[in-house]
Amino acid sequence: MKYLLYFSLFLFLSFSCKKNIIKEVELELIDGEMLISTPYKIDVDLFRPAKLFIHKNKLIVYDEVREDIFKVFDIDKISYLYSFGDKGSGPGEFISTDKESINSSEYFEILDRRRLYYYNIMDTVALRIDSTLFVTNRSAPINSLKKMSDSVYLFTDDGYSGKMNTEFMLRNTLQNTTESFGKAILFDKNLKNLPAPEQAWALMKSIAVNQNRTAAFYYYYPYFKIFTNNNDFSLYRIRDVELKSGKCIYFTEPYATDKYIYVMWIAKSKTEVMTDLKNYNPKLLVFDWDGNMRHNYSLDIPIISFAVKEDDSKLYAVSFNEDDINTLYVYNLEKSIEISNYTRFNNDFFSFNLMKGYHYLEKDTYTEDGYNVFFTSLGQGLNKTYPELESIAIRIYTPNGQTNINSKIDDIIANFQKNSENFQIQNLNKENVDFLHCSYYKNAKEYDGTVSQLFFNSYLFSEENKIIDINFISTTPDVEKYIQFFESAVISFKLN
Repeated sequence: MKYLLYFSLFLFLSFSCKKNIIKEVELELIDGEMLISTPYKIDVDLFRPAKLFIHKNKLIVYDEVREDIFKVFDIDKISYLYSFGDKGSGPGEFISTDKESINSSEYFEILDRRRLYYYNIMDTVALRIDSTLFVTNRSAPINSLKKMSDSVYLFTDDGYSGKMNTEFMLRNTLQNTTESFGKAILFDKNLKNLPAPEQAWALMKSIAVNQNRTAAFYYYYPYFKIFTNNNDFSLYRIRDVELKSGKCIYFTEPYATDKYIYVMWIAKSKTEVMTDLKNYNPKLLVFDWDGNMRHNYSLDIPIISFAVKEDDSKLYAVSFNEDDINTLYVYNLEKSIEISNYTRFNNDFFSFNLMKGYHYLEKDTYTEDGYNVFFTSLGQGLNKTYPELESIAIRIYTPNGQTNINSKIDDIIANFQKNSENFQIQNLNKENVDFLHCSYYKNAKEYDGTVSQLFFNSYLFSEENKIIDINFISTTPDVEKYIQFFESAVISFKLN
C-alpha cells in the first residue's frame, strides 16, 4: 500500500498548544499479511448488523431493526441462542439506543436516552436486572458512552456548550461529578472559525477503552490519541497519507483488549465504498497501548464491524456483502506475524517486505535463453532468527525483445521438477496478485559428502513483462507458520 503526502504543514507541526501532548509520532503503514476468514452460517437473519460485542462467553450482534435488536450466540460454537430487545415506548422496549454506548462488564449495559439498563446474558434468556438514570450537568445528548470502571464513564463533548476546548467528559456516578478533559486540537486551520458543534462534527471520533486507558481515532483525519491520564496524551499520525476532501473516512470501529487496540483503516469516503463495494476490503491495524503498530492486516471480506477475544486469539466479524445476511466470520489471529518483525528490503532493482534477520549475501547478472537475469541471494548468518529457514533466492527474468513469457515460465517450472521429489504446484490469488506456488525438495550433497534434503517454496509471478521468482529454501517441509511471511513478500514486491 502506498500513499502520497499532501499535508499542510499546519496539520502536524504548528499546534498552538502542546502542553498536554507527551509526544507526537508519525507511523508508516508497512504492508502486512492477508487474513482469511472462516464463514459460519447461522440460524437467524442479520438484516442490518452494525456492531459486535463479546460479553463473557457470548457473542452479541447489534442489529439495527425494530424487533430482536440483539442477537446472542455461543462464542465457541458460533451457534445462535436467542434474541432480545425491541424498539418502542412500551415496557421493556428501547426508545433510542446508541450502538456506541453499550458496554460489557459484570452486566451487559445499554444506554437508552439517559437511562442505563443492566442485563444478565444467560444461555437461554437476557434478564433485565436493573436500570438507573444517567444524570449529568448538561442537557446535550450523550454519545459514545464508555465504561472506564465501576463508577466512572467517559463520553464525547460535542460542543453544545458553545466552546470546543475539550473533546471528552468524565462522569463519576459515585461522587456525582462531571468534568471535561482532553485538549481539543483543530487539525485543519479552516475549522478555527466554525461554531463549536461544527468543529465537533469535523472531529468525530471512535473511542476504545480498557482498564482506564483511552484511545481516540478520528473519522476524518489520519490521527489518533492514546491518553495516559485525563489530560495528557500521545498524538499519532499515519505518515504519507493524502488528506482528501469530501468526508473521507480514515479510522473507524476501534476495539480494545488488554494488550492491543484494533481499528479499521478505510481511507475512502462512504460514497467511494458504496459505489465499489466489490473492491472494498479495509485494512485492520493493530496497535499496542504504547502506540506501536503490531499488525497491518488485509481482510478477505468487506467487514462492517468486529469484536476480538480478550486473549487476542480470534476476531469475529460481519460483512457488507448482500449474500452474507446469515453469516458470521471468524479470523484466527494466533499464528499471525507481528508487523514489527518486518523490514522493507530495497535495492536498485526491487523492494519487498522481508522478515527481520535476513541480510544481503550476493548478487549476479547473467543471460539465459534470451533473458537477462538479475539474481539476488539473502541469508541469515550464523545466529539464525528462524532456524528452519535457509537462504532466499530472487531472480528477475527480463526478455531480450518480443517473446512469450508464458513459455519461459513453463521452462522454469520444468527445471524445478528436474531431479526433484514431491513436486506440487498451486495457482493462487492474494490481494489481487496472481502467482504460482511450487513446492518440492531435492537431495543436496554437503562438502563432506553427506547427503541432506533441502525444501523449496518457489513463487512465480509477472510484473511489467518480467518474470519474478522468489524461492524460499528450508531444511524441513514443516514451514506452515512462515507461509504468511512468504506470501507477504510476494504481495508487497515492487520493481524499482
